[in-house]
Amino acid sequence: MHSSLLTKSLSSFLSQSGKEGSPDIFQITIPPERKFGDICINIFPAVKATKTPPPQLAEDLLTFMKSENYVTDGNIQGGFVNLFVTDELYL
Repeated sequence: MHSSLLTKSLSSFLSQSGKEGSPDIFQITIPPERKFGDICINIFPAVKATKTPPPQLAEDLLTFMKSENYVTDGNIQGGFVNLFVTDELYL
């Protein structure tokens, strides 16, 4: 479930934060419960590539993603960044 918009955002996050890797280093899924968000980004696969501790990577990614127009809110649950998004993500 990689939309091109989400892929572009993750790519921008990596380049703007000076971290190595491609957007593929993040695992994108649907959260187990709707109350957590619409999409879930597992940051653990990206920890090694970005050389960033999990709590810092999650916080940095959440802050960046909240600035994207299609993200309405978000939260962190362990090593997962959950996002609430508008329909624009799926277009």
